[in-house]
Amino acid sequence: MLKDLVLGDEMLTLSINEGAATGFDYFWLRDNARDPESFDSRSHQRELYTAAIDPMIRPKAARLSDDGDALILDWPDLNIEAHYEAGFLADFSSAGDPMRMPEATPWDGRSIDPEAVRLPYATLSGNEGVTPLLETMLAHGFAVLTDCPRDLTAVQTVADSIGYVRQTIFGGLFEFEANENMADSAYTPKELRPIPTAPTAMMRRAFSCCCASAMRPRAVNRSWSTARGLPKGWLPSNRRFMPTSHGSG
Repeated sequence: MLKDLVLGDEMLTLSINEGAATGFDYFWLRDNARDPESFDSRSHQRELYTAAIDPMIRPKAARLSDDGDALILDWPDLNIEAHYEAGFLADFSSAGDPMRMPEATPWDGRSIDPEAVRLPYATLSGNEGVTPLLETMLAHGFAVLTDCPRDLTAVQTVADSIGYVRQTIFGGLFEFEANENMADSAYTPKELRPIPTAPTAMMRRAFSCCCASAMRPRAVNRSWSTARGLPKGWLPSNRRFMPTSHGSG
């Protein structure tokens, strides 16, 4: 049951099932509209192009259904009203919503606590599974797994625990070593600066070096760790096992 609808400047609030008032951002509501123009109910796929939504969008009008089972919004870019069922809104109303991301923790080489980003590989098989690893990566931007088995299986285990690994012509997981003769910076220990194409390669390099553990003692990727403000030797590997990330080139 929905009640106490109030339209604010950036969000609307309402109570669900006699609970406390809960706020819903206008942009989020528009992006999650379940009308036929925005959402394919058969395939459960979004038809709306999120990037085309006005960041400052807000409904022209809002009301609750007579039985209180739905929120009805009239959006300026829709020809029909969008209905949001009470159950759908309830799924995203909890303050402990699992979709809520932890706040990022800014850091540099002087302020970062090395132990805050280090986790034993055995953590993945614990009761919380991959959650501690993902929370650390979300908070700090990276994580260092320690005591990893020194084989491809360890990398495969970590990659599969995080999500789907896309299969390419190279397979899902492939191995290569630094090779200065290759016309690709991914094969070199050179610093990857923050350009539009760098984050994916930087993520791959950090992930694979930390997961694969120290296959050899030489810190070939030292330029990357130093550039990021990390102590030299944090990423001590010149052999990289690279999982092919979903959606990357």
